[in-house]
Amino acid sequence: MIGRPGWFKPRRYIGIGLTPRTWQGWAYFLVFLLIILFVQLDPLFYLSSRVRTILTFGVIILLLIDTAHITMQMRKGG
Repeated sequence: MIGRPGWFKPRRYIGIGLTPRTWQGWAYFLVFLLIILFVQLDPLFYLSSRVRTILTFGVIILLLIDTAHITMQMRKGG
């Protein structure tokens, strides 16, 4: 999808997930974080709290799906 397996490595110690390995991995993480913060904190859109919550959950779900996709690609070796 969006991220690439070469940008991340599996987490070793705490839980499941990925850890950024390259600058692209860190940029991937920061972009998602900035999108969530922008939706939650920017008063210019005058969005209702319900719309902000739906947008935030949508971004988080996209991140989780993409993380699962990257993890499956890493396990397949590609």
